[in-house]
Amino acid sequence: MYTATTITGAWEALETQLLEELTAEGFSRDQIKLKRFIYMRYYGQLDDLEVESPVTRLASADDVDKVVNGFEDLFTRTYTLAGRPPYATYLINEVAVTAQVETNKPVIVKHDLEGKDPPKAAFKEKRKVFQRGQWHDANIYEMDELRPGNEISGVSVIEAPSTTLFLPLDWHAKLDENLIFRLERR
Repeated sequence: MYTATTITGAWEALETQLLEELTAEGFSRDQIKLKRFIYMRYYGQLDDLEVESPVTRLASADDVDKVVNGFEDLFTRTYTLAGRPPYATYLINEVAVTAQVETNKPVIVKHDLEGKDPPKAAFKEKRKVFQRGQWHDANIYEMDELRPGNEISGVSVIEAPSTTLFLPLDWHAKLDENLIFRLERR
């Protein structure tokens, strides 16, 4: 039962970590569903199988038998009986616990497409940009001012506080109805 106690202790430690993290994110205990896994193989084989435990704790020999039966069933479905050794010796390399919570699906907002030309407020300036061995006059745009449906061709730079999008020569960008830039090489 030493192995069973060790596995149960590892599960408990992992569960504590997961529950602390998820309750700190605002989920209540009754919203959190835990699953326990054992990574098992027959001794001498190279690959583990991930076996979901049918029990929450290994408190008895019967509980251990349930996990072993789950492993043997999964092994037979994966490899057939031909791969099973004549005298089974089991090797457990890892255990794991996963936590699941129901979350709200994000709502994807679709915006009405506006004109192809960016509004005047989006244009910041012209700036020299070096590309392909020469200097080019690049249009500089403010990303937050661009509207769905706007299109921009390179050489251009689209700036935002947290990112910059560079459009090289022969590239074209269109801001779609989901506010995603679609890039295309021309």
